[in-house]
Amino acid sequence: MKRILTELLYLFFPNTCVNCKSPLIIGEEQLCIACLNQLSYTRFNVNQNPAELLFAGRNEISAAYAFLHYEKGGITQKLIFSLKYHNNKKLGFLLGRMAALQLIRQVDFEQPDVIIPVPLHKKRLKKRGYNQSEWIAKGFNSVCRKSIDTTSLVRLKKTETQTKKSVYDRITGIETAFQLTSGENLEGKHVLLIDDVMTSGATLNACVKELSRCEKIKISIFCLAVAQ
Repeated sequence: MKRILTELLYLFFPNTCVNCKSPLIIGEEQLCIACLNQLSYTRFNVNQNPAELLFAGRNEISAAYAFLHYEKGGITQKLIFSLKYHNNKKLGFLLGRMAALQLIRQVDFEQPDVIIPVPLHKKRLKKRGYNQSEWIAKGFNSVCRKSIDTTSLVRLKKTETQTKKSVYDRITGIETAFQLTSGENLEGKHVLLIDDVMTSGATLNACVKELSRCEKIKISIFCLAVAQ
């Protein structure tokens, strides 16, 4: 009976694919199979993963990973837009979970002790109602089962979108945007810093700089997508 009712709901109130808007069939979530197959995955190849290359030579970074390539006008851009501006928190959870499952299968991933989503400024958080990076972290953590820390690192400055700025302006505009409120709980820990999209790496670098004030901390980075 439950299955029949579920099928009737899908028939009269079908969920649609975030990308192509076609009705989803039972078993599909957020994206249809065709669009899932069209996503531009990085495959987490450490020698080619652009996230790893972006942080090459940074002694503070243990490892860096990105799940998808971000291209203007591509499917990943639509997903990020839906996650950030259409209140689609479930999409962040789903993609975070998918990424964690693939990451663990494809590379020698060292499990963190703590997961920290890149924080939003309190005004932006109030306006949006949620932190998209935190929902990605929740999905990722459904696989890793570690603690999520949303209090040790806070955002002091409400910066504007970074996409149209030069690399220099991105770095100088955000380098003092974050503050470590309590580092004792992070001392000697392996922290996985999670964000939605990595472009120049300025935001994550600012977070890493602040977190590095903790004694004997180890920092890895995961982003849902990295810009080409």
